Amino acid sequence: PDIAKEPDLVELLLPVLRSDFMLSRNMEKETIALTEKTLSCDIVAFSGLKDDAVTSSMLRQWEPFTRGNFSMHTFDGGHFFPNLYGKEMYSIMQDKICP
Repeated sequence: PDIAKEPDLVELLLPVLRSDFMLSRNMEKETIALTEKTLSCDIVAFSGLKDDAVTSSMLRQWEPFTRGNFSMHTFDGGHFFPNLYGKEMYSIMQDKICP
């Protein structure tokens, strides 16, 4: 499904994606210093099995930064796997947020 055509999914994912980009930008500029166990929230990471830009091992590097749970979910596809698996991602996030 086209994520842009799913308003509920866009509403859920857009703030998260904006935060991820901002955090990434800040980390690249070294304007923030994350130390192990900085975050108290859970981290749920998603990756595409064929993504050359963001590998599973890169995502796993987030695990030490939370005192909460860390889970990683992989989907078939490249960097834009969310275009194909948006509903599945939404379901996983719902299960994590509202168990």
